[in-house]
Amino acid sequence: MLIVQKGCKNMNEVKIFSGSSSRLLAEKICQQVGVSPSPLKIKPYANGCFEVILQDNVKDCKVFLIQTSVPQTLHRDLWELLQIVNAAQKNGAKEIIAVMPYVSYARSDKIYAPGMTVC
Repeated sequence: MLIVQKGCKNMNEVKIFSGSSSRLLAEKICQQVGVSPSPLKIKPYANGCFEVILQDNVKDCKVFLIQTSVPQTLHRDLWELLQIVNAAQKNGAKEIIAVMPYVSYARSDKIYAPGMTVC
């Protein structure tokens, strides 16, 4: 809780949003911190694209974004996170912190072939 409160005069300055991959975790974090989860709408389109709509005012707030990425939905999870970051930034968030408890490919720390990347 001290990490969340650092630099905030009150908890009204803290907003916690969850991407679609981490709703349960975000709810548990909000319970521990004593903050209600901030509402977020993910509007799908027929072509498979989607847009993210923050349904809470984030101006001058410290915004935490809870999102994980598993291999099966990695690209959607990351794109969703980037859209949430963009929305928070464009709506005046003072600080944006992405919390990713699991990141796909984070274990790619061995080089098996020349020219291979290491995360």
